Amino acid sequence: MLASIASIAVIAALERVWPRHDGVDVFSDPQTPSDLAHAALVTFFGGPLGGLVASALLVLVLGDGNVAVVPWWPEGWPVAAQVLGAWLVYGFCDYWMHRTYHSVDALWWVHAVHHEVERMHVLKATRVHVIEGFVNAVLIGSVLLLLGVPKAALVLAVALTCFLNNLSHSNLDQRFWKPIHWLVPTVELHNIHHAVERSQHDTNLGIPLFDLAFGTYTAPTAGVRPEIGVANPRVPTTIKGQIAFPVRQWRESVLQRAG
Repeated sequence: MLASIASIAVIAALERVWPRHDGVDVFSDPQTPSDLAHAALVTFFGGPLGGLVASALLVLVLGDGNVAVVPWWPEGWPVAAQVLGAWLVYGFCDYWMHRTYHSVDALWWVHAVHHEVERMHVLKATRVHVIEGFVNAVLIGSVLLLLGVPKAALVLAVALTCFLNNLSHSNLDQRFWKPIHWLVPTVELHNIHHAVERSQHDTNLGIPLFDLAFGTYTAPTAGVRPEIGVANPRVPTTIKGQIAFPVRQWRESVLQRAG
């Protein structure tokens, strides 16, 4: 959490010096209070509660929780290699969860809170519905714990994920050598993911290696910057409305089927 907060602060400051789009930053966005509220809900409630549930599931499966289901995690490897491995496992799980959010309407209503924005800056990385934060922590946390990832590698891998997530959502002008877009999520790739055009925002779902492997990679085009947002926005602008949005959509869907 501290590493993520520090990276957000540094990136937010740099956005004012090297902006990708002039006049777009956390200080001028009217949705910044809502973004901060979502960040607080996930950081202090959804994420910790999800981690607690993941730990409880581990104990339920393993008994005392001292033996990993898959006992061959390479604890003898250098820490950097273990962090890279945990990051890739995290990214693989996140890729398929993210793809599911985009494929199932009932889950898209949760994820839409993250997508219905018209400008990108570092705080958009934290604009995640508390339900999504909870579910991600339960499912991804359970996989990492069941694999027996050591605490140090786990913490560093999550910190790396948060840093890259903050960077890819930022309004910081970034110029990368083309092969970098095949290795880590860059701002160019993630702007495509947040594009209004549906065929684009169903691509570039996470670590590019998985997008390349599973057919959801869209390469950035030099000089082309897509329009950000969704075609038919429905998410309210208030934090209360945003939190209630998926619940309201689920209720309406049930009522329509019943009627």
